[in-house]
Amino acid sequence: MQRFLLSSALLIGTTAPAFADITPEQLWARWTEDMKSAADTVVISQFNLLEDGILVEGLTLGLGAPEDDVMASLAYPPLKLTQRSGGNVDISLGGPVAISVVETSDDTGPVKILGEIVTSGFSMVASGDINDLSYVYDAETVDFSVNAITAESTDVDGTIRAQATNVRGNSTDKTGDLRTVFQSISADGVAISARFSDPTSGGAFDVNGRIQEPQFTGSATSAAGTYPLANQTPFAPQSSFETTYNTGLTDLAFSAQDGTGSWTGTVRQAQSSIRAASSATRVEYSQDASDMTFTLAGALPLPISATLDEVRVKGSAPIAFAPTEPEPDYAIEAVLAGLKINESVWSIFDPQGGLDRSPATISVSVSGTGEFTNDGRGPFAPKTARLNDLTLTALGATATGQGDMRFVGPANPIDLTMPAMAGKTEFTFSGVTEVMSTMAQLGILAPEQLFGAQMMMGFFTRPAENGTDLQTTIEMRENGEQYINGQRVR
Repeated sequence: MQRFLLSSALLIGTTAPAFADITPEQLWARWTEDMKSAADTVVISQFNLLEDGILVEGLTLGLGAPEDDVMASLAYPPLKLTQRSGGNVDISLGGPVAISVVETSDDTGPVKILGEIVTSGFSMVASGDINDLSYVYDAETVDFSVNAITAESTDVDGTIRAQATNVRGNSTDKTGDLRTVFQSISADGVAISARFSDPTSGGAFDVNGRIQEPQFTGSATSAAGTYPLANQTPFAPQSSFETTYNTGLTDLAFSAQDGTGSWTGTVRQAQSSIRAASSATRVEYSQDASDMTFTLAGALPLPISATLDEVRVKGSAPIAFAPTEPEPDYAIEAVLAGLKINESVWSIFDPQGGLDRSPATISVSVSGTGEFTNDGRGPFAPKTARLNDLTLTALGATATGQGDMRFVGPANPIDLTMPAMAGKTEFTFSGVTEVMSTMAQLGILAPEQLFGAQMMMGFFTRPAENGTDLQTTIEMRENGEQYINGQRVR
C-alpha cells in the first residue's frame, strides 16, 4: 500500500485548490522523506537547482520483499519540478519509467522481469502547503508493458501490455496529529494484451480484451512524521487503510494451443467491485461481480458456455488484540448465484430434457468468535463457529444447513488430526429422491447405482415432519464421539 501510493504519486500525480504556496524545494524535501521511509534504497545520480525549480536525474527506488526473495526497482527518467504562478508546482517526466523485478527463491530458480511505463499527454500539478498538499494529474494514455522475461537464465517468449486511456486523478496528503493520504484514479478504459509461446513445442497462449471505466480509491493513515504503513508494524495502533476498485464492462478473449490441439474462449462480466480495509484491530474484504459469461471451444467434443448472475464474497476478521473486545468475532459469506450451462452440454447427459434446468445457486455464511492466545500476545484462535446458512439449489433439488459448533480443545481425543469440537448441525434435503428417480428413468443412473444411492440416503437421512423432505443431524461431542441422527458413527 505505501509503495503504491508513493510510486503512483511519482509516476503520475495529484492536486486541488489550496490557500498557501508550495515550492519545488519544499515538495522535493517531502518526497525525499517519504522515499527514505517507503523504499529500501534511493539512488540519485544528479540533482540540479534551476532558476525556476529542480531537475532530478537518475532517480532509482529499490523496493524489496526479502522474506519472499523478491526485489524490484523503479528507474525514473529526468524528473522536473517547476514553480508556477499561484504557488503551484508542475511535475514532469522526461521519458518512460523502467521497472525491474527479480525473484530468487530456491523453489523456482531466478526469474527476472523487465518492463516500463510510458505516458503521453501527461500533466501533474501540486499545490497547497507542506502540511496540506494536493495533487491533480491526467494523461491521454498510460502504457504499461513487460518486454523481457528470463526464467532460470532462459529467455521466455512472451509480452504483456496494458494501456489506460484518458487517465485522471487527484490525491491529498495532510499532516496533523496523524498523517492521512488519499488517492483517486480513474480511466475511460484499459486495453489488455498478452502473448506467450514456446517455439520448441509449438505451444502458445494469447489473451486480449478491455476493462471499461476502472476506478480506484485508496486512503491510509499513520502517525505524523511517517509515510502511511511504511516501516511500521503492518497494523500499528495509528495505522489504517481502505481501498476500493470498481470496473464496468470487462471483455476478454483468449486462445491456446499445444501439441494436442487448440482452444478459444471468452470471459465477460458487466461489473465488478472490490473493497479492502483495515483498522488497528480488524481487517475487512468484499468482492462482487455480476452478469458473467464464459465460453470455451476447440479441441473438445462440443463448445461449452456458462453464465452466472452474481458472485459475491464478504469477510471480516480480527488481526490484533483489543482490550475492549476480549472475544472478537469473525465472519465470511460467499454466494454463487444463477449458474446456467448451454444446451449442448445438457444434451450429453439429458437429451430428452427430463431434468430441471433451472439456474444453480450455492451460498454459505459462517460466523463465530475467538480469542488471542497468550493473554492477547499470541495468534487468534476460534472458540465458536456458527453455520448461519448453507444453501445449494440445482436440478430442482435444494439442500440447506444450519448449526453451531464450539472448539473445546486443540485435538480430538479420537482423531488427533482434527480439533476437538462440540455441537450440532442440521441439514434438510428437498427434491433429492425425485431427482435420483428421474435420472434413473433417463438412464443416467443404472439400477444398481440408484439402489446404492437410496441405501446411502437411508443410512444418513430421516424423513422430515412434512413427509417429503429428508433431514440429517450431525452431532459432535467433547469426548470426540460423532453421531448422525442419534447413531454413533465414531
